[in-house]
Amino acid sequence: MAVIALDLDGTVGNYSKLLHSDSFKNGIIQDGNYVEPKTYGMIEKGYFDSKEQFLKAHKLLCSNIYGGIGRMDLLEDGVDQAVQEWQKQGHEVIVTTARLMPDHDDNLHKKVIKDTKQWVMENIPTVDDIAIVRGGEKQSVNADIYIDDSPHEIANLRKDGYKVLIRHQLYNKDIDGNRVCSLHDVLPNICLLYTSPSPRD
Repeated sequence: MAVIALDLDGTVGNYSKLLHSDSFKNGIIQDGNYVEPKTYGMIEKGYFDSKEQFLKAHKLLCSNIYGGIGRMDLLEDGVDQAVQEWQKQGHEVIVTTARLMPDHDDNLHKKVIKDTKQWVMENIPTVDDIAIVRGGEKQSVNADIYIDDSPHEIANLRKDGYKVLIRHQLYNKDIDGNRVCSLHDVLPNICLLYTSPSPRD
């Protein structure tokens, strides 16, 4: 059966809403009305003016002593039940998230790892393992199928021959390939992807 690498931010949890709320409270974003971002990096009206401003907001969120990224809401109900259904079919599920940022020091990395593991254990405790990596390093998990929303992660994984199931978001709507709007719709797509030829075979 398949090893499934399950992304967190934008796939399982509503990262953009949490970052928007936190950034508004910190005075980085002026409009407190949340709308779904149209771009992955959120460099757009209602969000951030530059990548530097986004990175600053993300770092402040991760540093927040009141839970930080551990306060993220689920994108939908019943995620752990969906994961259990995959496992009943014999699949192994590894949470695989690129939350280690180059501008974070060791102490902040430790906090991010702690907050991430706690969030996973509270929201999807039945997963088989957790891999917290840097951006562009998800290949190190060597999963059979990746479930992800990030356009650049999807492109990097496909370039290296990995199969990717796209978790639908506005910012990835123009990317071709199998996609789901809900994790409850994953199983049929796993069957299709896992039985199709892979460039790595």
